[in-house]
Amino acid sequence: MSVQDLELNCQIRGVLARHWIDPNRLSFSARRGHVHLSGELLVIGADKDKEKTIGVLQAVEAEIRRVQAVRTVTFELTNWIRDDGGAWICTELATGPVRISAAQGKTVDAVEIAGGIS
Repeated sequence: MSVQDLELNCQIRGVLARHWIDPNRLSFSARRGHVHLSGELLVIGADKDKEKTIGVLQAVEAEIRRVQAVRTVTFELTNWIRDDGGAWICTELATGPVRISAAQGKTVDAVEIAGGIS
């Protein structure tokens, strides 16, 4: 791993920490400008508040994309997916689906985004 990759990983870790993302549930890797986040995205202190989590998710994505070395961002989350319109959808069964369109939040770039449910 290059020094640039180590610095990028440190920056991504800082973004996740600033937004109180549970590091035990979400893993990430960053290499050559490609950032991959996978696992369960939980915001510490959000207490299952889906609306708050969507806002944090949008902010995290926007902040990661603003990092100069980042070229692409991919998500493979177990509890959130993206629909064709760019809206984040919570997939947890305990509550009904929560959907926030990209138009309601910050502008979302159409960069490779993968969502999946295990």
